[in-house]
Amino acid sequence: DCALSVDACAGLPVGRRIQERYRLVVPEELQADALERQLGDAEGPPLATRRCMLYAVLMVAAADPDSAFGPHLEAMRGCMAPTPFTWAGDGGIEALDEAWAEVPEQIADEWRDYWDALHVEYTTLFPALCEAFPEQFPAERCTEAAWLRAHSLYTSRAFPLLPEALGPDGVLLPLLDRMNHDSAGANVEWLGVGLGAGRGARTAAPIAAGAELLSAM
Repeated sequence: DCALSVDACAGLPVGRRIQERYRLVVPEELQADALERQLGDAEGPPLATRRCMLYAVLMVAAADPDSAFGPHLEAMRGCMAPTPFTWAGDGGIEALDEAWAEVPEQIADEWRDYWDALHVEYTTLFPALCEAFPEQFPAERCTEAAWLRAHSLYTSRAFPLLPEALGPDGVLLPLLDRMNHDSAGANVEWLGVGLGAGRGARTAAPIAAGAELLSAM
């Protein structure tokens, strides 16, 4: 299976280390836990989203050319990640505010709220993981800018695991995640992870030689 999913990341060394120290949940549970911790009512290990394992794999997992995901990770680390959260070099809100100076205030406020959620999870994970497992999580590769870049890579490239049963987390797919998106002109259809009939990707329209492959995702 070449799909880089949250479940696949859970079986990698980076994912296993995270599971040793955190209880992994969906985003809605994380928001409720953050409120409980502010009120002093939370018990047990800190919470993080299941997707954080995928972000961490993008940041620090070994890109071994002989491993299932190594070539994909190597390629992803050389890709652009053009979302508003990568517009500033250090990932800090002050620098991002400067980068967003020309953005309408209502939109910038939404981005700030989203940055706050990403920042809270980042500070829950780091530097704690770097201190506990420095070999898997070298501090120089676990910066907030790297975290935001991993988030941006994911959000700009992920496909749903199964289009007919949308969950909170998607998957990254070699080659397919390089396609540009065009909801109106898409000529490639994604049918979900699996080897059976009706899964994988297929052309959705005749494609002329040399024409660009486009996804609706």
